[in-house]
Amino acid sequence: MKKLLYIGKFGLPNMAAGIRVYNLGILFKQLDIETTYICDIPSPIEDKEQIFYKGFNYYFINSKLYKKYSPIDKVKELFTAKDLYDKVKRYCEKEKPEIILLYNDAGPLTKKLIKYCEEKNIILGADVTEWYSLKQKGFTQTMKAFLVNFRIRFLDKKLKFILAVSPFLYSYYKKQEKKVYWVPPLFEYQEKSSKTTSEKGFLNIVYAGMMGKKDILLPLLDVVKIINFKEIKVRLSIAGDISSELEKVWKIKNYDKYGIKLLGYLENEKVKEIILQSDITVLFRKNLKYAKAGFSSKVAEAFTLGIPVICNKVGGTDLVIEHLYNGYLINKINEKNILNALNKLLLMSKEEKIEIKENAFKTAQKLFIISKYFEGREYEDSKNNIEIFTLLKKSNKIVEEILQRNGE
Repeated sequence: MKKLLYIGKFGLPNMAAGIRVYNLGILFKQLDIETTYICDIPSPIEDKEQIFYKGFNYYFINSKLYKKYSPIDKVKELFTAKDLYDKVKRYCEKEKPEIILLYNDAGPLTKKLIKYCEEKNIILGADVTEWYSLKQKGFTQTMKAFLVNFRIRFLDKKLKFILAVSPFLYSYYKKQEKKVYWVPPLFEYQEKSSKTTSEKGFLNIVYAGMMGKKDILLPLLDVVKIINFKEIKVRLSIAGDISSELEKVWKIKNYDKYGIKLLGYLENEKVKEIILQSDITVLFRKNLKYAKAGFSSKVAEAFTLGIPVICNKVGGTDLVIEHLYNGYLINKINEKNILNALNKLLLMSKEEKIEIKENAFKTAQKLFIISKYFEGREYEDSKNNIEIFTLLKKSNKIVEEILQRNGE
């Protein structure tokens, strides 16, 4: 069995980053690749650097040691990756990995490992899920964006392979003539919804996320308020700790009056239960690089549950959504377009909504469910080590079709 070290700022599978790398570990296990995680964050359990979780070893930063780091120490580490590099070398000596996979590295560790891996005959690759613009708030975030931009443009071309989360990143690396594979957020098979669907004239929407980070929420709230002014036709459930932020920008005290329910922060399993009760979920994002380069795990997971998505066009996650087939596309986020979308959905019969749900799940079977990779010749070739990630070529064919369909 081959050994793979997966390194980055992620933790156990309770947030998007941790869920992605954990599920890829499940995928790699089917290829006889044993994954060990080196997490560049403090341990969730004090005085415990190693955690064994569902068949995988996770190594964290000692939380007591991390608390002693000054802001200057953290900036130095951002630019040098000295401590992380020393830690990786120790684990390489211990684990003897054949593959190292870097998750969204800032850049300095990549630079050091290129030479190290060449000397040790280790295959070095990157799992790339984000690319932000250089215009960021705060010194540290601006410097990190600068480092990541440099890494993507100049260092990643020296790696053996790239796992790109989005069609945008896949297209970028392909133009750089890199060995790149499209790997969107992946999930294990989950129970899908088809029976909890509203009748014609009512709509149950779920939004899961935070305000002011990546997503746009206020225009949706305004439209729901308009529709529900006389009677509740749309129920909007919001899973996320947004109440304090919302109070600053939306002067409404009685949310229930307008069919809006603030559920607060919920564990991922509870969020899935809420999504399963809905007719559709929402993803509205700004037309910026982060939205094009990233791929919403919320959308992918909703599809695996058989729930379609309302999304605006930015050339990112929206590329997998086909209008009125597995979701609803809006050209531009404004009150008029959102109102038209919700009114159109309100006019749909229960049977029409169920059909879109079924199509969303069909999309998930094709794109987001791990077991789809364990079929056919590509899987057998990968297990027989003709090429480590031969099975991912199937995804490349699909993303090429998606890009062609959208004229990208």
